[in-house]
Amino acid sequence: MIQLKMIIRLVFSFSFTGMLLLSVCQSTTTSPTKAEQIVQVDPASLNELGNSLYRHGSGNPNNYKEALAAYQIAAEAGISNAQFYYARMHQYGHGCRQNFDLAWEFYQKSAKADDRRAWNNLGHMLNQGQGREPDRSASLKYYKRSSEMGMPMGSYNVALYHHFDSVKQDYNRAIKYYELAVEQYPRYGAAYNQMGRIYENGGNELEPDRSKAFSAFLLATNFGDEYGPSNLGRYYRDGLIIEPDLEVAEKLFIESARRGNNSAWNAAASLYWMTRYKQEDLQQALEYYLKAYEAGEKEFIYRIGYIYKEGAQELRDEAKAFTFLQESAELEQPMGIRSLGYCYAYGIGTEKNRSKAEALWLDCGGDESLMQWHQLGLLMAREDTDQPPNWLKAEAYLKKGTVTDYTGQAESWRSLGYLYRDAPEPMQDHRRALGCFQEAVELGDRPAQVALSHLKNTHPILETEVQ
Repeated sequence: MIQLKMIIRLVFSFSFTGMLLLSVCQSTTTSPTKAEQIVQVDPASLNELGNSLYRHGSGNPNNYKEALAAYQIAAEAGISNAQFYYARMHQYGHGCRQNFDLAWEFYQKSAKADDRRAWNNLGHMLNQGQGREPDRSASLKYYKRSSEMGMPMGSYNVALYHHFDSVKQDYNRAIKYYELAVEQYPRYGAAYNQMGRIYENGGNELEPDRSKAFSAFLLATNFGDEYGPSNLGRYYRDGLIIEPDLEVAEKLFIESARRGNNSAWNAAASLYWMTRYKQEDLQQALEYYLKAYEAGEKEFIYRIGYIYKEGAQELRDEAKAFTFLQESAELEQPMGIRSLGYCYAYGIGTEKNRSKAEALWLDCGGDESLMQWHQLGLLMAREDTDQPPNWLKAEAYLKKGTVTDYTGQAESWRSLGYLYRDAPEPMQDHRRALGCFQEAVELGDRPAQVALSHLKNTHPILETEVQ
């Protein structure tokens, strides 16, 4: 094996090409040169050398150029496996620049020799549009050919086509090919996981069956699929067909994350986010959310900012809160946009800036349910911001809050009453204040009841006029 490696290195020292080898082979030198010894090597041995160096893309990248040279000789000698890997290395740019045309050419040669892997990868190149226009229909033909030759991944890819194709979606066919994939390779965890997803949700005249889904997710977990544990964890978290067990759910989410499903860190964090009013749970949630963030999963980055903003003293860090919420807002996450507005409104991790707070709250990522009409009204009426109170805006925002701010209608009515009671002339209007407090009281707001009683005591004529 060492001797063969040395021979391959000689290929590069001679800037080896097929033409060079041919000319060397025709040399009239009586004793064989080192270059002549290269061509005397059995192509099958070079194929084996390529396999040992490349290891299907999991070998040492420093050896890929040697593997490529070995495969090239063996591929040109007609060895199907070498043709497949020579194509694969050019498809993914392993040991060379990506060259889809060369990859297609040698996959075709390997496919003609009935290499089922080549048929599958040709389908993948068509599906992804590598070196040619994407053609999902044509890719299906290649996948089916691979499947018919017994290739589990070919069957899996046919199943994916029927599972997710927006035009020809067919769950029954998808199940058929997922089942074929696990028949061809019983430990195909990804196929079990996808079957679980179909059984769980149903569709295409296929009734949901959570028992089958649970069994499929369990097999996916046992056979190493990265998403299986996370899906199984949901069943333990939510008590779907089994008793809830948050401890088991947490272990499954962590296992899924460790297998590469980084979003599972968010799922593990959510177990503690649900009980975030306990400080120790908030700290554990932060640990998991940070793991997700460090792995590139930013779906719940606003919650990291929230914990740094609202957590107990040992967790609170206003500068970090502002940084994470700013990134969340840049990602156009509605909750992040709203929370960043609070930072500017109250000077959390940054200087107070009423204009920025107002703009963020008016945006809220387009999510009408998150509009902060009540907070906007209070912000415009405050005197401790970088600008004087704007009573007209405060009135307009609070009026909107009485109509659309479903979580704060009573508060909006009460604050509008305060505004009419305490604002300077000409905004001040005690009769209007009385009416607003009464609206808030009817919605069950106890502070408004106190304010109403106080207003009646200090301005008894109002009550007479109302009567």
